[in-house]
Amino acid sequence: MTTYRPQRTLLLNIDGLRPDVFERALQDGKIPNLARLVGGRDWQHGLRFDMVSTAPSITFCCQASIVTAAHPREHGITGNQFFDRFGKVSGEPRHYVYDIGGHRMAFGDTLNVFLNDLASKSINPELPTLYEVAAQHGATSTVIYHMYGRGATHWIKPGIDDWRNFFTLNEALGISSKKYDQTMTAEAIQHLRGGHRPDILMLYYWGLDHTSHIHGPKSQYPYLTETLDPMLGEFLAAYESLGLMEDTLFVIFSDHGQIEVYEDTRHCLQLRFPPLDLGIGYVFKALKRDVLDMPGETRVDCVMSMNGGLAHLYVRPKRRNWQTPPHLQRDILPLATAFWEATTTGRYYNGLFNALDLILVRNTEQDGWYGPYQAYTPQGLIPLQQYLDMRPDLQATDPIHRLEALSSPNSGDILLLSNYAEGYYFSYPYKGVHGGMHPEDSRALLAYGLPCAEGEHVAQLNSTIAAAIEKRCQREGGRQVTLADIAHGIRAAMGWG
Repeated sequence: MTTYRPQRTLLLNIDGLRPDVFERALQDGKIPNLARLVGGRDWQHGLRFDMVSTAPSITFCCQASIVTAAHPREHGITGNQFFDRFGKVSGEPRHYVYDIGGHRMAFGDTLNVFLNDLASKSINPELPTLYEVAAQHGATSTVIYHMYGRGATHWIKPGIDDWRNFFTLNEALGISSKKYDQTMTAEAIQHLRGGHRPDILMLYYWGLDHTSHIHGPKSQYPYLTETLDPMLGEFLAAYESLGLMEDTLFVIFSDHGQIEVYEDTRHCLQLRFPPLDLGIGYVFKALKRDVLDMPGETRVDCVMSMNGGLAHLYVRPKRRNWQTPPHLQRDILPLATAFWEATTTGRYYNGLFNALDLILVRNTEQDGWYGPYQAYTPQGLIPLQQYLDMRPDLQATDPIHRLEALSSPNSGDILLLSNYAEGYYFSYPYKGVHGGMHPEDSRALLAYGLPCAEGEHVAQLNSTIAAAIEKRCQREGGRQVTLADIAHGIRAAMGWG
C-alpha cells in the first residue's frame, strides 16, 4: 500500500486552552468549525493525545519546544524569564524577560521579541525549527504573529498597535483579545489571497490565554465557543474557497492550561522596588545577597526569574563568576533553608508564609549543569521521586521527566514552586495563572485532523503519527507525550524523518 502523505499542514496554536474545555465544548456541539476538522464528537477524522506541557508550563518555554521538537534543556528557553549565565546569546551573563512580569529588569525585551526577533534568536542555533526542516525538504512556510519564526519563508509579526497588547494587564488599556485574534486571522487570509500557498502555516491565537489571565479559566469556554470558533469559521471558509482543504493536515493544540488563583497583591509573589516594601527581596537582604531588583544592575549575585507557578533562582558563588558552579553548602543551601523557613514560619518575609509547595535544589559542582533536582528539607536533600512518594498531597504531572528535560545551564540552581492550593503564584495579580506542574496548568491539547480524507487515509496517517510519538516517548524513558512531540508528529506525517 502506498504511504499516504498530506500535501500541507495547518497549525492552529491556541495559547492556554485547557483540553477539558475543548472536549466539553466539542461534546456540547458548541465548536462546529473545530469539530469539523476532527470529525465531530466521535473523532472520525482525528487523533488526540493526552499531552503535558513543559516545566515551567509557560508560553515562551512551551512555544520553543513546539517549533523545535526539543526539550527546554536542549533549546535553552527555560521560561518567559530566564538567566543566561554563560552569555550564549548576548556574549555576557544576561537576564531575559520576554513577558510583562518583570519589565523593571528588562523592559525592552518584550518589544524586541517581535521588533528584533529576540526570542527567535535565543533558541539554540544548533536545533532546526520546523520551518528549517520544511525548507530542507523543499517546502515553504508562513508564521503569523508567533514569537518564533526562524527559518520561515514568511514571518508576519504584530504591528506596534497590536504588540502593545502584550503589555496590557487590563483589556480596557489596550485592544481586546478578540480584536487581536481577529487582526491575526485577517492577516492570514490576506496572505493567502495574495497568492501564497505555504506548505506549513502557523496561526497563533493568543487571545484566549489573555482573557483567561484576566477573567479566570472559567472564561475559556465562552471565548472558545462564542469568539474563537466563529473566527476560525471565517478563516476556514476563505481557506476552502482557495481550494486548500483537500489533503491538509490540521494540528490543533495549546501550549499549557491555566489554574484559578487569587487576584490580589497578597498572593502574587514579587520582588519589589527598594527601599520600599522589598517583597521576596527581604530574604536576600537577610542573607546579605544582592538580588537583581533594580533596572540596569549588573553586579548582582542572585537572579530570580518569575514564571507563574515556578521561579528560577540563580546563584553566583561568592567571589567567583557566573560560569563557576555554586558551592552547595556555602551558596545554595543557605538560600534554600531561608525560603523553607519563610514558607513554614514566615521568617524574613511574612508574605511567603505557606506560599511555597516545593523547593528543589541541584548540586552542579558534583553533577554538572544538567544534573538532577532534589527536594530540599531541613533534614537534607531527598531524591525527588522518594520525596513525592512522601507527599501524596502534591499534585504534579510527570514531574521527574519534565524536570529532567528542564535542567540545564539556563535553569535555576534552586526552583521554587508556588502553593497553588492556597492561590499563590510568581507574577502580577491575575485570576488565571500557569507555569507550574499542577495538572490544571500542565495538561495541554493536541489533536491531529484530516477532515477531507478517506477513512483509510485517516487511519493510516493516525497510525504513522501515533507510532512515531510513542516510539520517541519510550526511547526517552517512558515519559508522557509533551509539546516537543507536536512537530515530531508533523515530520512523521509529512515523511520528513
